[in-house]
Amino acid sequence: MSATSFYRTGLNRNGLFSDLSYGKSPGQRFTNPAVKTGITYKMNGRNYFF
Repeated sequence: MSATSFYRTGLNRNGLFSDLSYGKSPGQRFTNPAVKTGITYKMNGRNYFF
């Protein structure tokens, strides 16, 4: 499990989004769930399947 968070600092004011484009934006946070498994099958003394 991991998490990512970020925010944007706008240095210029855009005409289309004049209220939202300048200054610090609200922070965004995302969680990244992950599952990883591994199986090894030993066929004989020399051959493995992962």
